[in-house]
Amino acid sequence: MYGKWRILTLVAVLLALSAGKARSEIVTIRIDGEVSYVDSYSTVLNDLFVVGDPVSGEYVYEAGSGPGNTRTGVGDYWFRTEPYGINLTVGDFTIQSDPDNLEFLIEVVNDHHGIDAYAVMSYNNLPLSTGLLVDMISWQLIDYSGTALSGTSLLGEAPVLSDWPDEPWMEVSFGDRGNTAITVSIEAVTHIPEPATVLLLSLGGLAMLRRTGR
Repeated sequence: MYGKWRILTLVAVLLALSAGKARSEIVTIRIDGEVSYVDSYSTVLNDLFVVGDPVSGEYVYEAGSGPGNTRTGVGDYWFRTEPYGINLTVGDFTIQSDPDNLEFLIEVVNDHHGIDAYAVMSYNNLPLSTGLLVDMISWQLIDYSGTALSGTSLLGEAPVLSDWPDEPWMEVSFGDRGNTAITVSIEAVTHIPEPATVLLLSLGGLAMLRRTGR
C-alpha cells in the first residue's frame, strides 16, 4: 500500500512539474486597496464611486518576455493577448483590460536620471456595465532615491510597497478622452502562486504528514 501511494505521489508531482514548466513564466499579482479620490468636478461619474470603496483584483503578465525597447535603464514589456492584463473590482463595478484589443504595458525603470519606477498600464479596456468608457488604468510606483531596483528585468514577484515611498497610487480615467478619474490607494500587493506550485507544496505537506504518522 505504501509503495502504491509513493507511485501515485510521483505521478502527481511529475504532472505538476510539467504543467508548471509550460506556464512557469506566467505571473499573477493581486492588489488590494480603496478609492481615495473621486473627481467631483465632472458629472460623468454620477456618484458611481465614493471615497472608501474597496478595490481588489489582479494583473497577469509573463516574466520571461523581453523588453520592447532599447533605451538605457528602461524596460517596456508589452502584452497584447490573453491571459495577460488587469482585472479590478471597484465598489460595485468591474474594471478590466479588453482581452480582444489588449494594450497592456509594464514598464521597469532603473536609475533613469536617478529615478526608479515601476508602472502597470492598460490602454484598451472594457466599458463599465453602465456603458461609461474606461480610458486608462495606470499604476505607477516611483522611488526618487533610485534604490528600489537593480535592473530592468521583469521579475516574477510582487513589488514591495515599502521600497516605493513616492507616488504609490493607481488612477483610473473615464470618458472618451479620460478627462475624469478616480484615484486608488494600494494597500497590499501579493504574488499568487500557480496551481502547479500549490499542488507541489500540498504534496510535500502530505508526504511529511505520512512520514511523521508512521
